[in-house]
Amino acid sequence: NGCMQTFDYTRYACAISQEQVQRNADGSWKLIVAKKNPGHNNWLDTAGRNKGFIYFRWLEAERIPPAINCEVIKLED
Repeated sequence: NGCMQTFDYTRYACAISQEQVQRNADGSWKLIVAKKNPGHNNWLDTAGRNKGFIYFRWLEAERIPPAINCEVIKLED
């Protein structure tokens, strides 16, 4: 949201840490942001919102992280 307030993380899956994220065999990972859980382990809930911001942060990174690629796709109904 515009005020940078977090969603209610006690009711919504709105954050994920490096310890929680499920990685692919090559170490990469994918996050799915959707209103309904599509059955993906790395799902983040929109908490009923239609728009917002996503923030990625690396604390005390030993090197510059690779670029993040994002795309909007339609999930099957």
